[in-house]
Amino acid sequence: MDFTTRPAGPEALPLILQILQEGAERLQRQGIDQWQGWHHPDAERLAWLQEGLAQGQFYFIEAEGQTIGMYRLLASDELYWGPQTVSARYVHSLAVRPAWAGKGIGASLLQRLFAEAKAAGASVFRLDCVATNPALRRYYEGLGFAAVGEVALRGQRFTLLERPL
Repeated sequence: MDFTTRPAGPEALPLILQILQEGAERLQRQGIDQWQGWHHPDAERLAWLQEGLAQGQFYFIEAEGQTIGMYRLLASDELYWGPQTVSARYVHSLAVRPAWAGKGIGASLLQRLFAEAKAAGASVFRLDCVATNPALRRYYEGLGFAAVGEVALRGQRFTLLERPL
């Protein structure tokens, strides 16, 4: 599927929240306890979004004239990974809207991000998923990621996954 990406500016907060809430609803319907905090985000979650927007870390995925998804891309992620010396890229909140799910957009996007990260000198690409979501973990492992640890945040355990570039 052909798609483009574009940076999301500070005015994009309502659309980002809408996409995250759609993702939370989809996961809830599937019986997966992930992203449920986006139904009614607290001040900490909103601050995390605003910080990422202010730093130019959020991007929209677009196809056929529509915003079909989003993600946050970081050069460091001390909240989940702690201080690091390795050059890495980190993705968070990768969400494809329900009408576009299952079309390979997430995998295609990640392949693009791998190439961009490698060209920028990163040696690894990292992300996380809720430890109680084995289907998502298998999906990421199918894309070359391996679990390298766990971290507890906001009352949940997250599996940390890494892919060499």
